[in-house]
Amino acid sequence: MRTFTESQQRALQSGWPHLREIEEVRSKKTPAERAAAVIDRVDPPGAVSWDEGAARAFLRAHRLTAGRVRDKDVAALDAESPLTAEEYVELLGAWGRKDRYGFVFEEVVLLGEALLGPDVAVQAVCDWVDGLSRSRRSKAEPAGRMFGGALTSPDFMAYLVGFPALRAAASARDRLAGTRDALPDGGRLRALLDLVLDGADAARAHRIDRLQGLHFAGDDPTLMLEVSARDRKHASLTPRLAWLAGPASLEHYAERMSSGLPAWYQGQAVEHFGVFAEPEVLPLMSALAGRSRTKRKALSWFAEHADFVGVHQQIAASLPEYDAIVDALGGDLPDPPPPLDQDGLDDALAALLDETAAALREGQDPLPVLRGALREHTDLRARADLDPDPRAAHFFTVDGVNDGGLMERLGPDWPRWDAVMDALRTLQTAL
Repeated sequence: MRTFTESQQRALQSGWPHLREIEEVRSKKTPAERAAAVIDRVDPPGAVSWDEGAARAFLRAHRLTAGRVRDKDVAALDAESPLTAEEYVELLGAWGRKDRYGFVFEEVVLLGEALLGPDVAVQAVCDWVDGLSRSRRSKAEPAGRMFGGALTSPDFMAYLVGFPALRAAASARDRLAGTRDALPDGGRLRALLDLVLDGADAARAHRIDRLQGLHFAGDDPTLMLEVSARDRKHASLTPRLAWLAGPASLEHYAERMSSGLPAWYQGQAVEHFGVFAEPEVLPLMSALAGRSRTKRKALSWFAEHADFVGVHQQIAASLPEYDAIVDALGGDLPDPPPPLDQDGLDDALAALLDETAAALREGQDPLPVLRGALREHTDLRARADLDPDPRAAHFFTVDGVNDGGLMERLGPDWPRWDAVMDALRTLQTAL
């Protein structure tokens, strides 16, 4: 799925928004008070800024329970002492003793990563799982049934570790695989780690029919899209799942934005889904522009992406919030690029191939170069009233426009062909 910037694409590849970053926070509240405020909730907290003190305090707050947070317990939280890997493993064990609202466990895993790094976080979860009792390690429950509920079991930390694993070294993933392989067959912990490590094959084997169980099944966008068409659970409100499923899933999310969003997600919806540079995002953003709590941010998004809206004027004109969108753009939409006949398309595509070859010859990174070229290729075909080309990779490498593609321009002995082909394989879901 295309995004507006390469940095947005890299962020999605690394698991965004399922990561936490440590930053400087200015607040009248103490780090412990800010940490306790997150625990003292029944719904996800939305966007939270974490500094080291608040992250440490949160991880050490396993004795606090939502609705029963006492001032003396908050005051006792240690926000100052550095967190060690050994203590983090102990804290995972403490958090793992009782059910909680599911978002709490995501914070436990991701804040551990933010303080200690992805490799240490993955290894700590492995140590925690390895140290569980035999009965806990063997506890059976169909994975499909697990994701149909509220995700309140601490065992879900074995699934949530998949996010740090996306950012960890291969050795950490190997350790995770070793932990999985040592678990008894049929146990739910093993099933959760199957879903992290084995992608869509595991999802099909375990009969996962909820999107929130498919965060690591992006190797099969068709499966993602099938589930997206029917899943409406709030836990799947994340741009990662839409990105994995592809542009058509944005239509499903647009329906969800129209029918209603939980209050805790409304502040993030525009930021999360506004990264997608696909025409299917326009009805979604229009739906957000029609809701009182998201209207201002959504209309600001349209103003910031005026050129994109202008390219897709036909879609924009059909949107329910069209008049408000036009006002946000200053009273008029930008002129769309002129249509192309076949000769104009051929000339434009040949120029695109020349520019792409020149950028690659200069030593630029093939991934962003080819991502931009594929986006331009699709946009040029749209101006000629043609659908995206499913053989776009072949067009760039071999076919070209009568005179061959990149192979002809760079030559078969060009030394960086492997990097180009690797980039094209990475981009397959966008072709």
